[in-house]
This record gives sequence, structure tokens and C-alpha cells, in this order.
Amino acid sequence: MSCLKASEQMSLALDAMLPEEEEDALHAHIAECADCAAEWRALQSMNSLFADVQPATPPPGFSAQVMSRVRQHSRRATLVRRGGVFTIGLLVVAALAIVPLMTMISVAMQNPTIVQALFGAVRHVADVFNTLARAIGLLAGAMLAGVSWPVFVGYVITAATLAVAWFRIILRPMPTGWERTT
Repeated sequence: MSCLKASEQMSLALDAMLPEEEEDALHAHIAECADCAAEWRALQSMNSLFADVQPATPPPGFSAQVMSRVRQHSRRATLVRRGGVFTIGLLVVAALAIVPLMTMISVAMQNPTIVQALFGAVRHVADVFNTLARAIGLLAGAMLAGVSWPVFVGYVITAATLAVAWFRIILRPMPTGWERTT
């Protein structure tokens, strides 16, 4: 038996976890090797020091505190992972968006008429929305001129309730076994 193997088996022998034939081989090696015999005596004396020591008992609630901290650490790690994934995703989207944006800026710098046309289109769209908002205001004013406020509020509440109920019916999951036909 080598000294390395004997050294590894000494702890097992002290804990009575070594098979009998291996323990016999270990004791035979210790009888022949002075270095291993010295190590064996040192381990035995150290083992005898700790033989009478009673293990410390944890205070009440110790395991609950440890498990609570483990759960907190797990939640933090999950949040960090999610935040990291979100940040990486955001960086990827930004990196992918920068190329078309730089291309558009380059084209716009070379052709100022494109920029003028774009601003003109945005102005026309804003004018359309302004006109629609004024038309809706006129319609609401005309509708409210002949109707009392409580009737109008009741109508709006009824319409909103029906719309919400309809959306809940349409968007709820289908029962198992049913198929939606289109």
C-alpha cells in the first residue's frame, strides 16, 4: 500500500467506515512505515480530543432564518438574471436599430428635400388629427345639446360595461375540447 492511499484511508478507519480487509492492510502498512505511524498517532490523538465534544445546537428558528435568506438570495438572483436578460435584449435591439437609423440620417443629410417632405407629411397628419378632434367635439356638443347629462353618463357607462363584457367573453380561454371556427 502506498503512503498516499494509507493517508486517505486513515480518516475512514477512525470513523469505522473502512472495510475489514482494507483496515487490516492499513494497519500492516502503519506497522512498517514510520511516517504513516506518526500520522496515525496524530490523527488518533486529534480524534480523541473531539470524541467527548458535543455538537452545538442551533438556536430556535435558525433553520427558518437560513431558508428565508436562501429564498431571498434566489429571488435576487432571479431578478438579476431577468434584469440582465432584459438589458442584453435592449442592447441587441438598440444595436439592430442603430444601423437603419444611421442610414436614414445619412440619406436625409444628402437630400434635404426628403427631410422637408417628411416634416410636411407629419404636419398634414397632425392637421388631420386636429380636424378629427374638432369634429368629434362638434358631434359631442350636438348630442349633448338635446340630452340631459344623467342620460348621457348612463349611456356611456352602459356602453363601456357592454364593451368590457364583450371583450372578456371574446378573450377568455376556450374550454377543453372546443374548437374556435373562423
